Amino acid sequence: MTSKVQYIEVTGNEDGQRVDNFLFKKLKNVPKSCLYKIIRKGELRVNKKRVKVETKLHIGDMVRIPPIKIEAVDAPRAIPDNWLDKIEKAILLEHDDFLILNKPAGIAVHSGTGDHFGVIEVLRTLFSHQPMLELAHRLDKETSGCLIIAKNRKALLRFHDMFKQARIDKKYRVLVHGHWPKQLKKVEMVLARGAIGAGQRGVKTTEAGKFSRTYFKLIKQYDEISELEASIETGRMHQIRVHTAESGYPVIGDNKYGDWEKDKALLIKKSMRHMYLHAHEINFEWTDQPHSVRAPLPVYFSLLVK
Repeated sequence: MTSKVQYIEVTGNEDGQRVDNFLFKKLKNVPKSCLYKIIRKGELRVNKKRVKVETKLHIGDMVRIPPIKIEAVDAPRAIPDNWLDKIEKAILLEHDDFLILNKPAGIAVHSGTGDHFGVIEVLRTLFSHQPMLELAHRLDKETSGCLIIAKNRKALLRFHDMFKQARIDKKYRVLVHGHWPKQLKKVEMVLARGAIGAGQRGVKTTEAGKFSRTYFKLIKQYDEISELEASIETGRMHQIRVHTAESGYPVIGDNKYGDWEKDKALLIKKSMRHMYLHAHEINFEWTDQPHSVRAPLPVYFSLLVK
């Protein structure tokens, strides 16, 4: 089918956004190649003028989107009521500019391959009156804990800047196999994405990647496991999981970098079969006000320790 001509006025949430990113948000079912084509051909107009891909929009600009052929797509799956209820109850803090959620393990932060919906889709359903909700950062699907969601573009860009400048302090709780040495307080590695064996892709140590650093504090030793607090200075993909595994103490329940045989012997009950990595605490300043939020540890942490 072919869409009609659309006229969209730029609001505060799109102020400063590149025109191509603006289109990606407004026309999610249209291939990016098609959107780039209408910009290059001059069919897309801003204030009746041709624009380039990198043109930035401003409040009050009028964007004319020409008729576009759109492929028919299946209607999105309805989000189950239990997930709507679970995510709503998991909100730890609501501010005019952001939400902080205690993300449950087992749900991705957004939809993707194999995931018909994620945290952000659930929240957009719950807060359908909210013009904008965007992830300020990410957590792995099986990682639980503090997750920030921005309510407007200004807040989103500010959070991105704060993460880059390490002005947001994130602390994780993690249970690992073995007795973590008390003197091992810092792990530094160069990491890169790529194949990690058995047809899996992930992160591995390399000489030509990105530098990463994690600080660890031993909380308590148990017979077969150690409880740690981890603070990340850099935010690389799977950073804590790779740092602990490469140090010889893999995260319990980690099906990518962990020890399957040890997990099998330890995680006997089905209710305990999780990855034991939790974003426990987040600290930052917002409009000169300190914010410190803690996400309670999931029940399965205490079950495993018992």
